Amino acid sequence: SLEHAPYSPDWATSNYYFRRNLKQFLRGKRSSSSKEAITAVDGYFAELPKSHYRDGRKLLEDNWNKYIKVKGDYIE
Repeated sequence: SLEHAPYSPDWATSNYYFRRNLKQFLRGKRSSSSKEAITAVDGYFAELPKSHYRDGRKLLEDNWNKYIKVKGDYIE
């Protein structure tokens, strides 16, 4: 199994980017069931423009390249 640091570039940026607005979207909403919550989240992602995913992948790729360039040292 692969070991990952808590803030490795393959998790921190992608998680933050893709979930940042979802958290804001869900703020204050209440669901009466898991199915209802899943439907709301599925709807949120279905409504995102394709550019959202493209931009997220580009950001992740840029961070990976920075990480490779510094040979695994910490990056911001």
